[in-house]
Amino acid sequence: MAAKSTVPTIDTIAKHVGVSKSTVSRVLHGGEGIGADAIRRVQGAILELKYRPNRLASQLAMGGSGRAKSYVIECIWFFPRRQDLANNVLRSDNDRAIFASIWAAASKKNYSLIVDFVDANNLEPKLPTLMGRNVADGLIVFGSVPPAWLEQASRLLPVVSLQQFSPLSRHVPAVNCNYRDGVHRVVQHLAGHGHKRMAFFCIADPIDGHIEMINGYKQGMTELGARQTGELLATPGRTESQTLEDICCAELDRWWAMRHRPTAIMATEVYLGPILRILQSRGIRVPEDVSLFSLSGGTEKDRLTDPFFSRLDIPQKDMAVVAVNQLLARIDGYDGPCEVIMLPMGFVESKSVAPPSV
Repeated sequence: MAAKSTVPTIDTIAKHVGVSKSTVSRVLHGGEGIGADAIRRVQGAILELKYRPNRLASQLAMGGSGRAKSYVIECIWFFPRRQDLANNVLRSDNDRAIFASIWAAASKKNYSLIVDFVDANNLEPKLPTLMGRNVADGLIVFGSVPPAWLEQASRLLPVVSLQQFSPLSRHVPAVNCNYRDGVHRVVQHLAGHGHKRMAFFCIADPIDGHIEMINGYKQGMTELGARQTGELLATPGRTESQTLEDICCAELDRWWAMRHRPTAIMATEVYLGPILRILQSRGIRVPEDVSLFSLSGGTEKDRLTDPFFSRLDIPQKDMAVVAVNQLLARIDGYDGPCEVIMLPMGFVESKSVAPPSV
């Protein structure tokens, strides 16, 4: 007797989640009319069971053949840390928002989307699935993508990279937001409130755009006539024995020991929470004693449920739409020059910024 197939189907997903097959199908095509909880559970089952859409069935269902609107886009998240990969954890609200936006942008055009979470330190198992080109028509990659792997993948099928600041391959266009200009505008915004001593806190990591943020900070401070921006710039490394609170405490101790301490602090989201907790524990009020500004954007949910922080506004939806359109153009045969498309950032002012008290 032949072994029973273990390849997951729409029926498998439906039974696993406890919904109808039509609900699963509608989620695969954009989720219109489906509740957020059901969409989240179906998407989770798709990831857990490693479901792959049946492209031929999709073509027939749409009354076409060949390569009618039934392309499959694969979205690969590269994780530098194995513990994140093991839990399929997107590292920030920004990552989750971009993923959801890619899903929506692809679905609106009747393209299926499959998602993989990949260990950036062990990529060899992934390449054989690309070589056959029997699953995906194109890739959107995100995270710590090794350039050599990206170059090899781009020879097999069209690829677009998200959140890269320089082309990692001459065959791969990149889509990002303009962090340098965004942080430069934040410096100007805080200066407009009367701040002159503005501190900056992030990891110096070019993949995540922090180098661009640092350059924007330095540019803004130089234009304001600041001569010693280095003393207010914190780009610490992190050892496994250190907690985020340890790192933040050390920098805050250094800044508060200065004759003229900072009146405003800009920080990426991973540090902003610990900085706020430490300041509060020391009786330092925000924004009365010091203003805080988030440099990592946030989702619409963040703005509704935690509106305290003024923040950069990352255009996740626009980035997703541009990335999907770039990829579909290349799937359809466009072979023009590859470039980095930088989208403008806005910012949302809230309760964590006020004029300096001294």
